[in-house]
Amino acid sequence: MSEAVMTSAANDEAAREIVVTRVFDAPRELVFDVWTDPRHVGAWWGPNGFTTTTHSIDVRPGGEWRFVMHGRDGTDYENLIIYRELARPERIVYQHGGNVLDEVYFVVTATFADENGQTRVTLRSLFPTAEARNLVAEKYGAVEGAHQHIDRLGAYVTKMNVHVRFERVFDAPRELVFRAWTDPEQITRWWGPQHFTSKVRGFEARNGGAFEVDMIGPDGTVYPGGGTFDEVVAPERIVFRGTALDEKGEVLLEDQTTVTFTDEGGRTRMTLDARILRAYGVGLQYISGMEEGWSQSLARLGVAVEPATLVITRTFDAPRELVFRAWTEREQLMQWFSPKGMEMFSCTNDLRPGGVMHYGLRGPNNSEMWGRWVWQEITPPRQLEFIQSFSDANGGVTRAPFFDGAWPLETRSTLIFEEHGGRTTVTMYGVPLNATEAERKLFLDTHESMHGGWGGTLDQLAAHLSEVQK
Repeated sequence: MSEAVMTSAANDEAAREIVVTRVFDAPRELVFDVWTDPRHVGAWWGPNGFTTTTHSIDVRPGGEWRFVMHGRDGTDYENLIIYRELARPERIVYQHGGNVLDEVYFVVTATFADENGQTRVTLRSLFPTAEARNLVAEKYGAVEGAHQHIDRLGAYVTKMNVHVRFERVFDAPRELVFRAWTDPEQITRWWGPQHFTSKVRGFEARNGGAFEVDMIGPDGTVYPGGGTFDEVVAPERIVFRGTALDEKGEVLLEDQTTVTFTDEGGRTRMTLDARILRAYGVGLQYISGMEEGWSQSLARLGVAVEPATLVITRTFDAPRELVFRAWTEREQLMQWFSPKGMEMFSCTNDLRPGGVMHYGLRGPNNSEMWGRWVWQEITPPRQLEFIQSFSDANGGVTRAPFFDGAWPLETRSTLIFEEHGGRTTVTMYGVPLNATEAERKLFLDTHESMHGGWGGTLDQLAAHLSEVQK
């Protein structure tokens, strides 16, 4: 074929096609599935303002999708797609319309190219003639419609492409933390968000092994779940695929989670990475709570592997945003944060991860006591984490002015804020850091006393919240 003929053919195809390209921040397996899974495709298909009703769908070469697109003005458009080629996750080819003589007939080639975890989608619609292409562009707004169509796909996959990452350091040996993830008896002690319990129906922590763990909410609702272990390397690494199921056992959500365990001189640095693989129906609603759910579960894991952990729970008659601000705003902290009989007279607060809050308390006879928090995590309005220690007027780290210096030099505090019906429950976790066995034992032995001390402080917080809401 001569170069002139090839050039003419290329020009002819260019005149007959509509091409749209986008890059989405989502893996191509997910984008491909959203395009081909009947549970997804109707949720985003078509231009802005359109909805889709499926009559029948058979996603395979030679299969058909018969559906109606409902326009913004109420007009219904009957549609037929016949699938020609499906090469997961790279390519889809289908014809739109049953006959080349139909007014709206074209062949679509959609390609999905991986670009470092993102996906480049190219949508090429080829019409029989340039006149057919121009007719559809002018009569139905096909060019703008194609752009809106692929943008709706992007919005949909972005909503699904959730990835969360956590890093926690536990004052416990690596083998113990690993066992908390792989021993079914240990799992029931911490699996699930605050106030949930769990029931293990099956658990094989090995490569290819399955697990079935149901979560039970505070109201008794059972949330069936399970999954498969892809990789179990004791005591270093776990990779598993977890699923949330409906009452019929159908998958609502599937994610993949990788957990690594690193020994740090008897302590364990645990890193968790989780990402959504697919979600349908109610499972799409679960996505928004994924980060908070894991955060609360890991706080409970800390209690399970660190026996010295102090846990204090208190409910306040105030909305969560207000309670969170009372813990983070200097002006509010100075109104309530102190043991009973003392008051805060000095406070600087650099509210950011790595920032320091340095404060001074004054008691009877003008006695002074200093403290400091080093902020680790600030997630408004649901979670705070900071390293707490005694201090001096210059902001240094000092030993406690009691117990003859036998108190842990630093403790890690995690606060979780939950709102129900306009009231907020704060759960506080405190655990010694880099402590000796004697320091951990002393911390554990004084739990009752700390409950009393914190009780007085939280009484002052409750009074402050009542006052600011008047």
